[in-house]
Amino acid sequence: MASKKTIYLIGMMGAWKTTVGKILAAKLGQPFTDTDTKLMKTAGMSTAELFKTRGEDYFRDQETHLLKQISVNSGQVISTGGGIILQEPNRHILRSTGVVILLFAHPRVLLQRMRNLKNRPLLSSSKQPESTLTKLWFERKGLYQSTAHHEINTENLSPNEVCDEIIHLLELDDDSN
Repeated sequence: MASKKTIYLIGMMGAWKTTVGKILAAKLGQPFTDTDTKLMKTAGMSTAELFKTRGEDYFRDQETHLLKQISVNSGQVISTGGGIILQEPNRHILRSTGVVILLFAHPRVLLQRMRNLKNRPLLSSSKQPESTLTKLWFERKGLYQSTAHHEINTENLSPNEVCDEIIHLLELDDDSN
């Protein structure tokens, strides 16, 4: 049954990983975890502050450590940070311990969804955030696609419709097993 699987949502910032993850977890009756939120609570500071004070390498190491911890429990919905796929061990953990869903949209759409760029360390200092997002997408696209079991373009869908699509894909997976 699909509700027993761990579902990982990956993708760029603004792809609706957290929004969809909360709704999906409620629909499936599963616990929800947002890795960025959990890291911020553990560190006692925002992602932007972590990047600024400790650096991106430190943040990525902490992200890997957290993923190792939370991946041992099955039957949950996990929204990941946009860069989680940058570390090879993370890609392996994601693919081997759950179903990985890539949520994506055009960078212009992603920017429209993000209200506060101050909380986005990779965008907050950019004079051209859409260009920065586009560059990040093309740098990460292959890693996202090679990690994902399924991909969903969220541009013309509501968060509820994205959840319904995920549930449909999980049912198809169950039928093929």
